[in-house]
Amino acid sequence: MRNVRYQVANHIEPEHIFLDVACGTGSQTFEGAGKIQRGAGMDYSDSMIDKAKATCRKRKFTPLQFNMQDFSESWPLRDKEFDTTVL
Repeated sequence: MRNVRYQVANHIEPEHIFLDVACGTGSQTFEGAGKIQRGAGMDYSDSMIDKAKATCRKRKFTPLQFNMQDFSESWPLRDKEFDTTVL
């Protein structure tokens, strides 16, 4: 999996705003965190989001945010808000 995360991160442009859907603990988001302008991760699991937030604080990735999201409901996002999205 690490190789896949690395390949995705290599295709992210520095000015991109990045969305990781079903982010789990945020591994993909963290892989590209040093390159992006801003990033967000969403997952259905509160415990996964809590782990992602803890890692974010520990590693001081300030342009990242993680939120719990029930994917069967409307998402709190604007059209064309993100340049790159991964699932």
